[in-house]
Amino acid sequence: MIVFTRGGWELEGAKRVTMQCPNCHNTTDHVAWVHPGGLQMGFLFSKKCLSTNKQYFLACPTCRQLSVELTKEQAQALRG
Repeated sequence: MIVFTRGGWELEGAKRVTMQCPNCHNTTDHVAWVHPGGLQMGFLFSKKCLSTNKQYFLACPTCRQLSVELTKEQAQALRG
């Protein structure tokens, strides 16, 4: 399954993780990315939506592919 970064946002205040992307093979600082799922509600003038299920990933800044899935605890640990 390949999931692209459309429909999500970068996790605010999270540290970047240096790793090699499995898609483009570039070594870059991957960002923590929140991908909403399930029932979603958006509000006018809001960047983020409320969702019943959020998935967390590391996203490659070069090719924008979500490469490694994280647990909620791992994502929160990156926030410090």
